[in-house]
Amino acid sequence: MAIRGKKEHKIVFILGLALISCVANGAHDHLGSRCLLNNVCTLTSQNLVSSQSLTKAWVQACESPTPAKVVIPPGTFEMSPVVLQGPCKSHVTFEIIGTLKADTNVNAYTERTWFLFEEIEGFEIIGPGTLAQVFGDRANVATTLKCNMELPSSIKFSKVKNAIISGFTSLNPPSFHMHVIGCNNFTAHGLTITAPGDSPNTDGMHISTSCNVKVLHCKISTGDDCISIGQGNSDILVSHIDRMWPWTRVGSLGKYSDETNVNRVLVTDCKLTGTTNGARIKTWLASPSLKASSITCQNIVMNMVKNPIIIDQEYGAQKPEGQLIIIRSRSSTTMATQGKDVRISLLLSLALISCVANGADHLAPRRLLTNLCTFDVTHQGVKAGAGQCKQNAVALTKVWVQACQSVAPAKVLIPPGTFEMSAVVLEGPCKNPIIFEIQGTLKADTDKNVYKDRTWFSFEGIDGLQVTGRGTFDGQGPTFWSSSKCNHKNSCNLELPSSIKFCRVTNTVISGFTSLNPPAFHMHVIGSSNFTAHSLTITAPGDSPNTDGMHISTSCNVKVLNCKIGTGDDCISVGQGNTDVTISGIQCGPGHGVSIGSLGKYQDEKNVNKVLVTDSKFTGTTNGARIKTWLNSPNLKATAITFQNLVMDMVKNPIVIDQEYGSKSPVPSNVQLSDIHFRNITGTSTSEATVNVMCSKKFPCCVDMANINLVYKGADKQSEKFQCANAKLTFTGKQNPAPCPCRQ
Repeated sequence: MAIRGKKEHKIVFILGLALISCVANGAHDHLGSRCLLNNVCTLTSQNLVSSQSLTKAWVQACESPTPAKVVIPPGTFEMSPVVLQGPCKSHVTFEIIGTLKADTNVNAYTERTWFLFEEIEGFEIIGPGTLAQVFGDRANVATTLKCNMELPSSIKFSKVKNAIISGFTSLNPPSFHMHVIGCNNFTAHGLTITAPGDSPNTDGMHISTSCNVKVLHCKISTGDDCISIGQGNSDILVSHIDRMWPWTRVGSLGKYSDETNVNRVLVTDCKLTGTTNGARIKTWLASPSLKASSITCQNIVMNMVKNPIIIDQEYGAQKPEGQLIIIRSRSSTTMATQGKDVRISLLLSLALISCVANGADHLAPRRLLTNLCTFDVTHQGVKAGAGQCKQNAVALTKVWVQACQSVAPAKVLIPPGTFEMSAVVLEGPCKNPIIFEIQGTLKADTDKNVYKDRTWFSFEGIDGLQVTGRGTFDGQGPTFWSSSKCNHKNSCNLELPSSIKFCRVTNTVISGFTSLNPPAFHMHVIGSSNFTAHSLTITAPGDSPNTDGMHISTSCNVKVLNCKIGTGDDCISVGQGNTDVTISGIQCGPGHGVSIGSLGKYQDEKNVNKVLVTDSKFTGTTNGARIKTWLNSPNLKATAITFQNLVMDMVKNPIVIDQEYGSKSPVPSNVQLSDIHFRNITGTSTSEATVNVMCSKKFPCCVDMANINLVYKGADKQSEKFQCANAKLTFTGKQNPAPCPCRQ
């Protein structure tokens, strides 16, 4: 169904009571083709939206057998407390275009929450609207933290799964902006969270009893913690937060007897300006037995922060003023502690640091100790220079075994220098977490006969691994490419080794190093969980054969953040069997973009679920955001895949779905694509067909397109084209190129 009209003609569709509005102008801002609509009734932006009408709209959307959207249109709407509950029959999107203003009657908030989203699976809130709880003179409502605990928070997410919230603003809540409680696979990105710096108890986001939560690329200025990570959480990622006023903390922990452990929290690549605290962990005295482990704060810039790094295990008690503060940034506070016989242990990454007060009122620097076993490979037989490949591989393996069996956390160090190395397998399990730090350059053996498993460096079966440093893995690819007579054809390159493989590793962080010129893939991540890669440089010539930057398969909870990738094939490829993959802050080019797939080539492949590619830039690549599946494939599903907030700079094919990949078979692809989203994708293309959506004849794919603006920059000055087949498409916001009709 295509809808067109004059520029002044407004077209309004309602799903339940959910308003979907667009202006058809015969050009790029029209609705285009919308395949899934139910025309129920009309609600104009001049109406006062009541909590009852919104609840009714939600119920109808929630009961829809197909994905549904509830839309708050432009305008300002007053709203009493609302409870929006699941379970829902299909994916629901709650889109805020206008402004919702809270009821200012405090007595209306019997549950101390304005918006409650509860027990929903497959759910999104998107902006760019505002949720505002402006209660006037807050001093007349709450003047202390104690009384402020009775005031309502703006938004609570309780027991929701597979949720994404993005793009909207939370303004001036009476209490917390957001609670995330008992949730799983929850992603927040691109939010603006704001309240005055002196507003009491206005935490930006409080997370508790949740797992796999990501908070990415948000701007937060409020009166209390930017983000507070409470009890019972695991696998929390906080990245690229731009912050003023108090910042991120873990805790407080141990106030209540029924609290549970906290595990695996990563706070990375953030900036703090003028905050009271920086990175903080706080626990109560007289707490129950509780553990908080694998907590890392890294790559953080502090600008005039009062207390940049704090661990306070005497929180909430009457004690002398002052606590241990460790400074590694520009700060308005000095390092100090008051009190005698104060013992505080600080675990940063894997290094245990013990600090003991010396009986005076200042820290005793001479008592600062480090309990980390470092194994310098050059002290154990690894030698710089030529002709040492095999000897160095044997020596490195022996060093690894010693470090892996260490009773204390250990580090294997590659110091500055250049070291040739044959194929190496570094295996676990290890007795403790282990670091592999590369400061120098490792150069691959150019004899391809030594690579029996077609991998140069293989890390296998390890829990608690870090690979870090500013060094380089040099695969010496040009030697292999010329000798293999590939002539840049991918098929012959399959016998060449990849540089690095991570197989069956858990709780792993890799960062900082460079992968240069691998013979084949730069990296494989296979059968792994809780794997984070950040701040890597991955580089090879744009015409190098089959040099994917990172290929991920059969893994879960993988994050690739803030990497610079320029190579000869996919910058990142997400293969079969993956769940919960986040790719954010990538600079890709040259290369073939970020691909989901190819999927369906082999009979034993598994489904792909929950992939987010966000806040990245593609420069001069062949493709941008791509999904590819084979013809005549096994039955397979790829669901909940989102590409958003992407910039394309002279990309040949910015948006591609290709379900006819890789063969001439007349049998259509059996890979079912659903819950696919392309949002906020802008830039330029070197081809007219800036959007190509070619889905399976057997299983037409459901695709959501929102705010697409891709401009063709070819010399012939032709218009942009949207090509599609076998697709169920929905469109929101600006669309350039103009959407094609649905063809099935």
